[in-house]
Amino acid sequence: MESSRPGMARVFFDKWFAAINAENRLPRVHDKKLSILALCALLEMAPGAIPEILKDGWPGIVTGILRIFKDLPKAIEGPFLLSDHVCSTFTQGISSS
Repeated sequence: MESSRPGMARVFFDKWFAAINAENRLPRVHDKKLSILALCALLEMAPGAIPEILKDGWPGIVTGILRIFKDLPKAIEGPFLLSDHVCSTFTQGISSS
């Protein structure tokens, strides 16, 4: 990305971390798991392979992972809460008929 369009990697990472740090910008479990996996892969990169333009934000990766892990249980719980609400609403509708 950096070789074909200089500065584009920084733009991508800035938007990605804005989504990670904002409330409900990565609401799905899949989004969170994929981000954790990608951030862990970045941490495994050799220091020489990191583009110079990204090095100043590199410590933010651990903060981003921790933020996602903190929000992950709420994302996992969300669909179950919705399912419970739909089931209870449906059950109430049947019992009142």
